[in-house]
Amino acid sequence: MKYMQFLIFLCSTFISDTLAGQKTSAVSVNELGSFWTDSVDVLDALDEYEKLWIEPHGCVWSECAINDADDAVMGDYRDGDSQWYQYRTQNFCANAAFSLYGQKRGDKGLFSLFSCSQRHFINSFFTYGGADSLLKAIGETPIVYYDDGDQDDNNDDGSGGTSANAACVEIDYEGGDTDTENDEDDEDDEDNDNEGSQDNNDEYTGTLGCAADGSYVIAAFQSSSCDGNFFSGTIDDSFTEYNEQHSSIGCHEIYKYGNEASVESVIALLENSWSCDIQLYPNGCPDPFGQKEKFDYALRTVAHGGNPTRAYQNMMITNPLHIATWVVLALTAITFIIVYLKKNKKRTLSKGGNNFTGYYRVLKEDIINGWEGFVGYLKGNVVTCRKNHEEERLAVVLLQGRKRNLEAAARAAKAVKAVKAAKQVSSKQYPAAEREKDAGSEEEDIATGI
Repeated sequence: MKYMQFLIFLCSTFISDTLAGQKTSAVSVNELGSFWTDSVDVLDALDEYEKLWIEPHGCVWSECAINDADDAVMGDYRDGDSQWYQYRTQNFCANAAFSLYGQKRGDKGLFSLFSCSQRHFINSFFTYGGADSLLKAIGETPIVYYDDGDQDDNNDDGSGGTSANAACVEIDYEGGDTDTENDEDDEDDEDNDNEGSQDNNDEYTGTLGCAADGSYVIAAFQSSSCDGNFFSGTIDDSFTEYNEQHSSIGCHEIYKYGNEASVESVIALLENSWSCDIQLYPNGCPDPFGQKEKFDYALRTVAHGGNPTRAYQNMMITNPLHIATWVVLALTAITFIIVYLKKNKKRTLSKGGNNFTGYYRVLKEDIINGWEGFVGYLKGNVVTCRKNHEEERLAVVLLQGRKRNLEAAARAAKAVKAVKAAKQVSSKQYPAAEREKDAGSEEEDIATGI
């Protein structure tokens, strides 16, 4: 597989280098930027589309609309006595992740019949201000968890752009183990007691949240402001009906050219949505066909000073090369099967006929013979290796014995040379006349002594 990927890389590089010398070499950064289509870009070019579809992908905890609650409700708190910045930070809420698909006008091909397909994929988005905006855009009335029967009042939450379920409201909640932990934390750390939060440990509030599987839940807090530091748990009965509203949407047509009602719907949705980033939200940003990953790779290549032409062409060529590689492998396998069947057609006549049974027996026989040949080849190699190893061992022993003999002979020759050298030195130091004189002196001394 690594070898195949390496070949694909070489082919894509070669093709991109070849195309770089042609007229298509003038691919600019602006053209690469067109792959990152934002909601505003779609609205600006809305007349170019024949149809638009959306497909929900679940809940994601992301940026929410900023409101003026700090000025209108909590006050300004700029006198230094309170932590005013707590009410001016970016709010987060449970939003809906969805992918957008579009068919351009004049696209009447066969593949145009498929709505939410890779061919029509535009980009993936998050709603901005809560998941209710997705339901409202398609004409569905969102089920509000704290609905008391007057939906008009509940949907108009006055939260500055957030949906009703994204608002923080007082709920009935029995509490859980996290309440005790929060109480202990409050005793150990007095900094958690914020004067501006107006937290009351005797009441619980709730807001729409996201579960790990992407479903919508109601999260409970032992706080009057749904402060994450005072999270208590999720409501046991979840939010089944609300989840069913989203899951039943499927691939939904939200816009059709010439339909004024659909224009209002798509504007209402896309004006409250933004294109998500797979780098910031790798688990939440939908990428149903892997297109966003390719676009992101091309854009990051350009951002780091890479070649925009090569990034663009590699992005467009990689998929066709993968497909072509698998097609070639499939054709090779089919060709091998056809050749095998034709080559063994006569053998099948003696194995049961020119049918499935005959070919099965021929194939079985070839497999058995091939396996036996392979095993015999391995055994022969093992025996040969053992013989070679034994011969090498004997040769090593002989060489070692010969080496020892040579070393002994060398030592003997060295000793003989040493003796001869000693004699030569002795003869040079004591000539014959002096040796005779010394011998005569010794005889006189002996005679005198006697």
